[in-house]
Amino acid sequence: MDTELLAERVNRALLVEPQRRNEDDMRMIMAWFKDLSRAEAQRGKMCVLGELEDNVLKELVKYSVLETQTRGKLLIRQGENGDFMYIILLGECEVRVSSSEGPACKEGDVIHGGAKEFGDALGVLVGVVGQGAVIGEVALLRKVVRTANVIVSSDSCTMIRISRSLYQRTLESSLEKLEQERESFASSFHLVSNFNPKLKQQFIRALMKQKYNNSDIIVRQGDKIEDVYFIVSGEVLLYVDTRRLAGQYELHLQAKNVYSVLPSSGAPKFDRKSAVGPRRRRPQTSSAGFGSGPRVIWSCVSRHGMLGDFEVLAQLPSRMATAVSQTEAVLFRMTLSEFRRLILREGRETAKMARLTAKTALQFRNDMRREKLGPRGLAGSEVNFVDYLIRAIDQCALPTS
Repeated sequence: MDTELLAERVNRALLVEPQRRNEDDMRMIMAWFKDLSRAEAQRGKMCVLGELEDNVLKELVKYSVLETQTRGKLLIRQGENGDFMYIILLGECEVRVSSSEGPACKEGDVIHGGAKEFGDALGVLVGVVGQGAVIGEVALLRKVVRTANVIVSSDSCTMIRISRSLYQRTLESSLEKLEQERESFASSFHLVSNFNPKLKQQFIRALMKQKYNNSDIIVRQGDKIEDVYFIVSGEVLLYVDTRRLAGQYELHLQAKNVYSVLPSSGAPKFDRKSAVGPRRRRPQTSSAGFGSGPRVIWSCVSRHGMLGDFEVLAQLPSRMATAVSQTEAVLFRMTLSEFRRLILREGRETAKMARLTAKTALQFRNDMRREKLGPRGLAGSEVNFVDYLIRAIDQCALPTS
């Protein structure tokens, strides 16, 4: 059945009063929710609907309420008591945090305009959430007031609204488990060990769980950096195609008056088309010297390792390596804006620690490659580039945005 037609049928079925919803419609809606969850899983994202047993999902389908709101509608206001939550089916919302106790507007108000008007009214943008995302659950999980503002940012947004009583009958155990996983990771992660309780809670809220199977591609070399990943379990291999580094970073390095730190740019320039494709394809590998094959294994990253930290700290515009899960892996993803805010601006001591960790890891990875290559050693260009990265990280100025 056509996706839009099916979504329309689901919408019509959910508009029927709960007591009048029939078994066929509920089975159709449950199947659609499961398809949604599988589609999100293929993109590495977790959808809570896919974590539920059939009897629990059926209860949720039967008693949830469908809502469609338009752009600018304030769904959740920071500082309010929360008695409901949402799961987004179609559309997107922005999550913003105000420095005050809460904005002047109230839940249900419409804020006209765009990012500037949203920011003036609701505070700093900390994330954009879409299909499959859960919003408003913190107040139900922790029995606290709303910790953020949520506003519809797409032309329209369709959601299911879940009351506190329905939440307690259906989602509570699944979301409590996810909350425990976030808190457990934060309590053992070295970069947030010196965070105050408020900052640590903001760090926990910014973590989005993602799962990958063996050989799944997590990020690709050359991709724009929009997120930083924290590895919770499993192993991730990093592959570098050195022939593309010159094309990736040539203009960036010239703008900083840095030359001769990359492999010869006589090789083909970076082609963005090669950064997209089937997400489950295993990249080619080579055990030869740096630059002699299409890709070489640069490193293996495991628990508490990060993906994207080097590039962010050295202020590089794109990812240095393709990351491929070597085993089943669980990661937490954080948006770049939140990583900069929490790690580089709010946590001053944490920023120093992050730079030291990144420099140490870079040096360790190069030492391991040097040992693996033996007498042949590393190409001068590889040494120069890593030395440049270490210097860039050392001299890193705090981002202004």
